[in-house]
Amino acid sequence: MTQCANLALACTQPNGYAFEQSQNNQSKEASLQGNDYELTETHVSIYHGYVNFVKWGTISIIALLVLMAIFLL
Repeated sequence: MTQCANLALACTQPNGYAFEQSQNNQSKEASLQGNDYELTETHVSIYHGYVNFVKWGTISIIALLVLMAIFLL
């Protein structure tokens, strides 16, 4: 019975889903992810921090493996 009601509800929706769609394109664009261009400097600084973290993490793991090879073999 529930499946029949859900199917009837889905069929009454314009695109077959029950999400509320905005009629105003301006408000719709503002809610989309990735349109926060005023935070570009924040994104760039987070990216540079992540790259530095990965770089030094990789270097430290390689150094640890080299030291293990020297002392354990």
